[in-house]
Amino acid sequence: SSKELKELAKLNIDAKDLFPLDFLQEIKDVYVSLRSEGKIISNPYEKPIPSLSLEQERQVTFQLLKDVENLEVNVFYAGKNETTSVYLQKGLSANIVTVNSAQFSQEADLESEATYDLSLEKFSGEANIFRLKVINLPQQISYEFIDPQTQARLSQIKFTEGITNMQLSLKLYLPKNADEQVVIDKSIEFYCLALDDEQSSQVNELLSSGQSVGPKEIDSLKAGNVKLELIPRGVGKIEVLALSLYHEIKVGENVNMEVRVKNAGTRRLDNIRIYTDLPLNWRSEIKPDLI
Repeated sequence: SSKELKELAKLNIDAKDLFPLDFLQEIKDVYVSLRSEGKIISNPYEKPIPSLSLEQERQVTFQLLKDVENLEVNVFYAGKNETTSVYLQKGLSANIVTVNSAQFSQEADLESEATYDLSLEKFSGEANIFRLKVINLPQQISYEFIDPQTQARLSQIKFTEGITNMQLSLKLYLPKNADEQVVIDKSIEFYCLALDDEQSSQVNELLSSGQSVGPKEIDSLKAGNVKLELIPRGVGKIEVLALSLYHEIKVGENVNMEVRVKNAGTRRLDNIRIYTDLPLNWRSEIKPDLI
């Protein structure tokens, strides 16, 4: 380094006597990587610099694969490693809460429930209180956020001192019948948001103006969000109707009964068979035997 060369100059020692000439002029095969707890957390994993001349600076760009508060910049050259610890701080304009869900796409029957487990993580920033909101969900589908430990319903959350992670559940309630907005077997895409006061005001303005809220508008909020998907499924429901519930019959005679089978549900049903529960030594014949 330049500091070492200055120390050699004070001792009247020529650096050329200690180091090869090409080593003083440039350093070859330099490799830079970013690590956290001994693991590489960057893309690319390693950035090579073929040569670096004396006093020359080179800029390398990495994408972090994991959000961390600090990391080590590891530089390998001339058979040795040099590591520098760096503390990272997110800007206030960046997302300060991330929202993730392992079950981001689900199927649910009409008149039933769908539950999404949410994982929220807070990074740097001044805000500690965040409002929870779901957008682009049809009005017929109601929702609520629930604390899985206390089963309390939530509309906002607060990260107290020392708490950076939180687990929540988002529960959706599907309507009884399908319509133009809730179509059977057609996916519904919507967003779950964690908003500070300013971001919440922006969302309310968008919704009140009647504008569609798409990926572009979501990105412009710079808020914590996760895109979720729901696929409504129909439910088959059989109703059996008899025109008459009372018949008289004598020993050795037959009686004919007409029964109507109706699918009162919201999904097609196939291969339906009808069975009878008869007294001892009675027999029955059903036509058709398969619907």
